[in-house]
This record gives sequence, structure tokens and C-alpha cells, in this order.
Amino acid sequence: IGFDDAAIYAEVAAPPEAGRQAQRGGFGGEKPAGGLELESDWQVTENFGLTSWYAFQHSTDEYNHHDAGNAQQHQHYLRGDWEFLPDWHFTPQAKWVLGRKRAANDIRKPIDDYGIVDLTLRRKYFKNHWEIAFSVRNLFNTDARDPSPAGSSGLAAPIMNDLPQPGRYFYGEVRFEF
Repeated sequence: IGFDDAAIYAEVAAPPEAGRQAQRGGFGGEKPAGGLELESDWQVTENFGLTSWYAFQHSTDEYNHHDAGNAQQHQHYLRGDWEFLPDWHFTPQAKWVLGRKRAANDIRKPIDDYGIVDLTLRRKYFKNHWEIAFSVRNLFNTDARDPSPAGSSGLAAPIMNDLPQPGRYFYGEVRFEF
């Protein structure tokens, strides 16, 4: 098992021409951030491998001393790749998004965490040059949503129920290599 890790730090400052009102709206001010990513690839057997990663980040809006909001603090990903017959692969994968908070000026209820599971069946080297795949994405039809921006100056958020991610869908793929 190999691990790669990286730490990040970023400071975002309002442009010099930004007025005090823009800073109060959450568009400016300093937002120090830190994070960590870990990734692992493990060839468990000759025909089965696992890939996983974990990412953590935290950022603070220094103007109001609150979480900067709208970003996941934790993400987990796990994928298996099983070659059950020569050139036939079954690949389940799952991704979890956790720990998202609203910006300080956003009065909506907290946004829910979610997990999504996908399944893919792939045939490689079909007739020497072709590859075909069929996937089911969001297998359990999870109601996954990403945060929409908060309203400003006391107005409601433009998209109250956040940004919906696709529900269950089917995906086909055909590739030709030459």
C-alpha cells in the first residue's frame, strides 16, 4: 500500500477595490484554509485491486470568525476493480461527502451529508480495438445536494433547496482504439 499526502494552506483576500459591503456579504475578507489528502492503491490479488482516498479541509472566514461554509470538510472514496474473466471488469465505487457547514450569513438548515454508490461492468479489448462499458450511477438513488449560495442583504437564497445532484441513471460507453 502506498500513501501520498499533501497539506494545503491558502489565504484569500478581498481585492483592494472591494467595499466594506462586499466583505459583509461574505465575498471578501481573509479565509485561511488547511487540509490533507491521503491516497492508497492496493493490488489485493492478481485479479482484484482497491483504490481509496480521503480528503480533509477546513477554512475560516476571518471577518466573522466562522467556518467559511459550503465546502465539504471530509470526503472518502473507495473503488474495487475485479477482473472476473479475462478482459471483463466489475468496478463498484462509493464516495461519501461529509461535514459541510453553511456560511455565517446563511440561515437555512444544515446541509445533509451523502454517499453515492456506482457500479460498472466493462469489457476491454473486444475485437482487438473496442471497449464497452455499462454503468449504474447513484445506484440507491440518493438525494445528494451541493450547497447553493446564500442570499445577501437579508434576502432569501436564490436556490433554497440547494443544487441537486443526479439521481439514479444509466450510462453506456463505447471506445475504439487505433
